[in-house]
Amino acid sequence: MRQIFEYCWRYHLIHCSVQVQKSNGDVLIYSYYPFSERSCSDMSPRLINRYNGSALLEPEIFPRKLRNLFGCRLRCALWNVPPFVEVHESESTGASVSGGYEGRLLLALAERMNFSIAVRQLKAKSVRDEALELLRRHEADLTLGGIRQTVDRSLLATSTHNYHQSREVFGILDSSFELSSLDILFYPYRLQIWLAIVGVLALTDYEHLDEKESNLVRFVLDYSLRREEMVPVVLASKLSSEMSVRVQLQLLFVQSPEQAIAACSALEIKGMYLIVWLTSQPEASIQRSTMSLIFGHFLHRLYNLNVLLLLAHMERSTLRAYGFLPYTSGSCASTDPVEMRLQEWRLREMFPFRLGNLHGCPLSVIVWPIAPYMKLRWERRRVKDQIDGLDGVLLRIMATRMNFTIQLMPNEPVGLIGGSSYLNGTMTGAYRMLQDRRANLTLGCAACTPERQIYLTSTWPYTQMPYVIVLKVRSSYSNYEIMLFPFERYTWLLLGGLAIVHRCLRRWGRMPAPAVAGWLLLGFVVRVSYEGSVFNFLHNSPAKPMPHTFEQMVAAGFVFITDHATYRMTLKLPAFKGLVKVTPGQPVDVFDALLKEPPLTGAFTSTAFLATHLTHHKEHRHRFIILAEKILDNMLCMYFPRNSYFSGKINHLLFNMRSFGLFQHHSQRLAWANMPLTTDGKGPSRKVHQSSAVDVRAGFAESMGFIVAALNCLCGALAVGICVFALELLSRRPHWRRLALIMERF
Repeated sequence: MRQIFEYCWRYHLIHCSVQVQKSNGDVLIYSYYPFSERSCSDMSPRLINRYNGSALLEPEIFPRKLRNLFGCRLRCALWNVPPFVEVHESESTGASVSGGYEGRLLLALAERMNFSIAVRQLKAKSVRDEALELLRRHEADLTLGGIRQTVDRSLLATSTHNYHQSREVFGILDSSFELSSLDILFYPYRLQIWLAIVGVLALTDYEHLDEKESNLVRFVLDYSLRREEMVPVVLASKLSSEMSVRVQLQLLFVQSPEQAIAACSALEIKGMYLIVWLTSQPEASIQRSTMSLIFGHFLHRLYNLNVLLLLAHMERSTLRAYGFLPYTSGSCASTDPVEMRLQEWRLREMFPFRLGNLHGCPLSVIVWPIAPYMKLRWERRRVKDQIDGLDGVLLRIMATRMNFTIQLMPNEPVGLIGGSSYLNGTMTGAYRMLQDRRANLTLGCAACTPERQIYLTSTWPYTQMPYVIVLKVRSSYSNYEIMLFPFERYTWLLLGGLAIVHRCLRRWGRMPAPAVAGWLLLGFVVRVSYEGSVFNFLHNSPAKPMPHTFEQMVAAGFVFITDHATYRMTLKLPAFKGLVKVTPGQPVDVFDALLKEPPLTGAFTSTAFLATHLTHHKEHRHRFIILAEKILDNMLCMYFPRNSYFSGKINHLLFNMRSFGLFQHHSQRLAWANMPLTTDGKGPSRKVHQSSAVDVRAGFAESMGFIVAALNCLCGALAVGICVFALELLSRRPHWRRLALIMERF
């Protein structure tokens, strides 16, 4: 076993185990721990697990062996490259790591994993290439120092995951580097620090408040500013647009609901709000109605559930925390304040998730029929039975997981698939309805487009939809085309011209013997070429050539058909301008229309629509072929009204379903295995089970067909010969003198 482990260690196989079975049936599992207190390359076998005939005694078969390296030395190929790695040299200790971003990272790893660093300093011009060469020759264990990950370097050495992203910029000299007083004030910190990733917004105009209220505000601000946090705090009475995208938590001090509503409406950011209401209102009912008014504004106008209100009563010197639960068993849009227990909260504990259970509340969903994504059966009673398809099943899963009732809404106008959207905000169909906040969401083969994401809120892309061009399979060569296939038209014209010249020369005079021999040799070569070409054609069975690219289709004079919904995609492709014709019906109906079109016609569609058509029309699977060049890829999203709070929860559900392979599982209902080949001969491999008798019959029929075609040509030639003989016979009669003159000339 020691020799086995030495072999594994030589090739860096750390998870290497040996199973030994004893005579009593027990199975012993041995492995090795290369790093130990005694040695840094310990190959002695160690018993790590045992199988007693029914179960393993230890849960781990491959235990972790690199948690503690016991101070072993790792050879590191390094060089001085600030700010990534700083290497310090001294006569006593030699080269050592003294700092730098990656240098401190290496020191932290050495402390965590308990290993020592043996620096092998590089000073060549191409230090990165030299370091990778040392790794390839196993003269170093690791290297780092501003090394970009490339394909060539990945072939030489094994890399970690990407842990840092650097930006390459151009640097130019400033015309003037004189600092004004304002520059000096803000100079110690960079712009990225002032524009905080996470900040707190507070109203600084609090001098007009009462003494108690002003002291409370100062206490909160002092408590926040004196704490040494990793993220700075930003104070402003009005949030700028550049800073708003970096702020997550906003602290507002208000004295009335009007101030809270005005402050929140002026902020074009959907974040977390902590509102401190400074009040002296003694009536509890008025307090609750006021808080309900604030919560209602957040729920119905801002579409934001992340709000926590601190009620600071100045007369009673009390502080209470309130939130609201919009979806409960008794209400589907509740804005009643719910008191929360004051404690040392974390950020997520202050704003818990409120959409895990919607308690059967209805959500309006705009749908339209588009197979295979959404199939509607309005005649059924249960709403869940009315929807089917890939997106329909997805909607049912979300309704079950979030416990909401599906309320279907037909698209407007009825029969419209999706809708149009433009960069100026003009929208039609379902997207216009979402823009007017008439529904909660829509789905059903909805493409992810920039203009929709500007004015609506969308999920992350949850599936990919490739668009291709589908063509009709060109008919095979007929038997008579096979007879004429070896030569092009100009070849046949050349041979015919030579035959006429030969006939004329024989009529006007006898040809010399060398010319006759050359003519016979030419005829022999032509005959051999013809027979060889026909044999090669029958042996290889070539098909009629098909275009491989879109440019070849345009050059060949192809035109394209598509449905109304897919036609919107062609508007973004200038190459389709003037070549596309819209056919009525659903996207899956375009294939029936393609079969009725002329040969030089292609259908611009998606592979999902083609798979759906082939699922219901199996007899058409050999009548289509896909262009080898894929036109474009499109992503599908779900859409909500602007700033909808449902997007985050549904994004989480979509991510989980995609991670567990539910999308791929549901898509198996389509005939993906029966997809046609592409024009370059590639495609899904299909096992065709045919008996030998069928192959023999097919080959016999093909051979007999060609023989029949040759016999027909021979009969045609004999018929021409008989006609010539009959004309010559008629020319012998006295009444057919003109015919006799014509026959004498030929």
